[in-house]
Amino acid sequence: MKPLILHIAFDKSAARNRLPRLFSLCNITSVTPEQAIFSVIDAQFEAVIICHSVPKRKAMTLVQFLRRVTPHVPVVLLRTGRERQPLVPADHYVMQTEEHFALPLLVEQLTDRAMMRFPKKVVPIESARAGTAAIKQAS
Repeated sequence: MKPLILHIAFDKSAARNRLPRLFSLCNITSVTPEQAIFSVIDAQFEAVIICHSVPKRKAMTLVQFLRRVTPHVPVVLLRTGRERQPLVPADHYVMQTEEHFALPLLVEQLTDRAMMRFPKKVVPIESARAGTAAIKQAS
């Protein structure tokens, strides 16, 4: 089953033309910022993408609302690169110039159910001296 992604933008049809690979991987609901509030309440999304066409003030309000209503859902913000630092606090940032390849990979990582169920364990490798290993084997 394809993951459900919420895409917030002013031009909803442009997303399908800009990101065809993403639309083949996911079920995407494209809405305007005003419709996003009702969409978040009605459905359970696995990620939210806020397009760079959404003004910063509206994007900040949306992120604050999303943090209150669905704090576990990751927020991805598409940036134009004109601003030095992102003004909107999001979980992930993708530059507009890299969205064709970076955004599908990021969404795939965020919505990978197998990784959520079976996270990869990081096991530290201890360096042991050769004499210590021989003592441990002998005892």
